[in-house]
Amino acid sequence: TLEDLEKLIERGRGVVFDIKFKNIKNKIGGTEAYISLSQCFDVTIKPEGVANGRVMEAEILCTTINEVDLRIISRCYTWEICSVRNVIGFPMNYLPKEFLASMLELYKLKTELKGVEEKAVEYMRSKGMLNSCYGMCVTDFAKDTYTYKNGVWGIQKVDLKGKLDEYNKSKNRFLYYAWGIWITAYARRNLWMAILELREDYVYSDTDSVKYLNPEKHQHFFDKYNIEIQRKLQAMADYHGLDSVLFSPQTIKGETKTLGIWELEGIYKNFKTLGAKRYLVEKQDGSFELTVAGLPKNKGMSFIIKECNGISDAVFDYFDDELTVPASESGKLGHWYIDEETSPAIKDDPIKELRYKGKFVEVTALSGVFLGELEYTLSMAKRYIEFIELFCGNYIDYGEIRGL
Repeated sequence: TLEDLEKLIERGRGVVFDIKFKNIKNKIGGTEAYISLSQCFDVTIKPEGVANGRVMEAEILCTTINEVDLRIISRCYTWEICSVRNVIGFPMNYLPKEFLASMLELYKLKTELKGVEEKAVEYMRSKGMLNSCYGMCVTDFAKDTYTYKNGVWGIQKVDLKGKLDEYNKSKNRFLYYAWGIWITAYARRNLWMAILELREDYVYSDTDSVKYLNPEKHQHFFDKYNIEIQRKLQAMADYHGLDSVLFSPQTIKGETKTLGIWELEGIYKNFKTLGAKRYLVEKQDGSFELTVAGLPKNKGMSFIIKECNGISDAVFDYFDDELTVPASESGKLGHWYIDEETSPAIKDDPIKELRYKGKFVEVTALSGVFLGELEYTLSMAKRYIEFIELFCGNYIDYGEIRGL
């Protein structure tokens, strides 16, 4: 029962489990919801119960979560009945000192090298290695094997229990898959703390950012949050005997970047979003910034500004469903696979320093990959458009519609 789970959590246990909800409904209003449909199984749901891949309402919904997720779901949804099964508990503690010290060193390098032109390679290396600390934790260690025999491709299903035993008993293993589960759960919790604070002033969120109205009304939340984060960092430093200075490296401009706190990026004049990872902003100085998944930022923005002669209203109108950026303007490359043998003539381009002669040489390749310019078309999901059209200037609160 949920009461049994609460007792485990109070004893300092982390728990991961399957949970089944009956007649679950989003209660926070707006288009935002916490549960991803892609992470659910045994679902009974109507098309209008999903917004941008998130569950707004379902008759039956089963998913796998941990205690951090449950806390957020309890604040975001109501339900008629729920039941749990397959509960696994863990004693909770800080990550190992050696692992934390390595990550802090990489964070320090990433912060200090950012914006230093002659250290661009070192910056990218430290950033990549820092990101991989999480990626290594959640790398799938039990993958199916693809086979190729007598000209026929096949899949050999993995022995999951055998792989799991092998993984757990390996003396080379120094990471733990469950760490990655809680890392993402805590990150979502931190983001949703802000979303639930902002309520009707909330506009948009990304993995680690929120965009909202009336900033002065909510500054107390972010100030209080940052103080709590610094308290937690100090507690961890004291536990492991680490220098707390490691949490607050400085950029080349002397700006302190304390790990994990909220920072104000700026105030926008205008903002428009067409869904997740698709938005356009106009800054206070009149400059524009475009973020669209799959489209290089500068290329896409330059094309729109050119088409609209830099006129603000026209730029925002142009950024709409079915926006198309031609291949010559998109900066996007597509992959074409060449599976048959080819013999192209390759020009040895003249580069003075390397003393190349600019001659053509025929080269035979058994196969290859061709990279070519690709057109980009932004298209919103039909189901999401239908969901947005339900608003008509209001937002849905299931049973109560209130005007903005």
